[in-house]
Amino acid sequence: MNLFERIRLFFDRRHDDVACTPIQMTTLHHDATNPSDDVLPFAATHPSAFKPNRWLPEIWPSRVLFICSGNICRSAYAPVIFQRLLKQTDKKTQICSAGTLRISGRMAAPQMIQAASEFGDDLSTHRSTPLSMPLLNAADVIFIMSPEHERACITLEPRCRNKICYLSHWLEPPAIEIPDPMGQTYDAYQRAAKQLNDALNHWFEQAKNIT
Repeated sequence: MNLFERIRLFFDRRHDDVACTPIQMTTLHHDATNPSDDVLPFAATHPSAFKPNRWLPEIWPSRVLFICSGNICRSAYAPVIFQRLLKQTDKKTQICSAGTLRISGRMAAPQMIQAASEFGDDLSTHRSTPLSMPLLNAADVIFIMSPEHERACITLEPRCRNKICYLSHWLEPPAIEIPDPMGQTYDAYQRAAKQLNDALNHWFEQAKNIT
């Protein structure tokens, strides 16, 4: 049994009573053309060559998309943080999330729900959404957690390359990824929750002057 099958089996046994509630969004057209044949930049597959890229959009994003593997830990929590920080501004953004493993309609991991609660955040209503081309096309900024998510996005929709933002690059110091806590001890979930909060707080601080 491969990793994908083990993860799906894990959640099928625990959340069989959860209905699938996919997100529907309007597809937007992106101007990027002639994408490179390379799926990932050299640094993404060679950690020693890692150089952070703290990219910011030229205008405030009307739609953002958060992506991780299962959409039950990291990208389940990140939108809640973004929404909390957004409320401290006068800006408006539609926020969505999705997972590259295409797990649909699952609750956030209980450990992540607990870790988020330590920051006063509630993940109880979250349900996972599979990554899709319409979601990628609709987003103005695509926040990802690791190089494997960049690979999945570009494979699905090469034109999204220029909208991808590594959340881990906004950590101090910058990192190549925010590690997946799935299957680890509770302190890994706490660490991921803190990294997500730190990265997004830093992003908002730098992006506050974008109009």
